[in-house]
Amino acid sequence: MLKRIEAARNNQPPPNEDPSSTDVPSLSVEELAAQIANGSGVQIVDARQRDHISRNVDLMAGATWRDPDRVEEWIAELTPGKPVVVYCSYGFDVGRDVTKTLIERGFDARFIRGGIAAWYVSGGARSMQPSSRANG
Repeated sequence: MLKRIEAARNNQPPPNEDPSSTDVPSLSVEELAAQIANGSGVQIVDARQRDHISRNVDLMAGATWRDPDRVEEWIAELTPGKPVVVYCSYGFDVGRDVTKTLIERGFDARFIRGGIAAWYVSGGARSMQPSSRANG
């Protein structure tokens, strides 16, 4: 895991990456922090699995949890034309899959390399009171 976080912080692809998933747009936690700082109004989606979020209720500051298995139900709540950033625990398949779905539906979406773990390692702000939806 530390190698993946280090790679994410250095703006490099994660080690031992599946080549079929490298076509999904991504950004580093530093790039996200810069977007937040410049007021770009990015929409941040926490796409960690329901069982994970039930044990770890803190979110990235400004994020909204959405059930990754129910994208088709909540996608209409996103603002079209406004960038979307998706994260999961470590930047693996869950965040990428949600990002792929959003892109297929016409959104400007990216996943965060290293996920929320990289965000926390970089000192990123978190919210202890999640703005999540129980039904996704």
